[in-house]
Amino acid sequence: MSKSTTTEKSARRRAQTKVSLSEKFTTVKTIYARAVLLLITLNFAFTGYAVYSLTQIQTEMMSTPADVTLKEVIAQSSTTE
Repeated sequence: MSKSTTTEKSARRRAQTKVSLSEKFTTVKTIYARAVLLLITLNFAFTGYAVYSLTQIQTEMMSTPADVTLKEVIAQSSTTE
């Protein structure tokens, strides 16, 4: 009987160990989850701002040479008349 009792106890320990290990891996504190969501939100906002700023700079750079050239031509034609 002592062998069967020992076997039952070890089986229970294995079952408890498996349950406790799985609980440790799946349990997450809500403060950490909230912090991660906040960081993801900030990352998304800053990335969007950076893309918007770069697009504005690129648009400005692409339109500036034509405007400058046009102003120079107008200025030269005004002075020659």
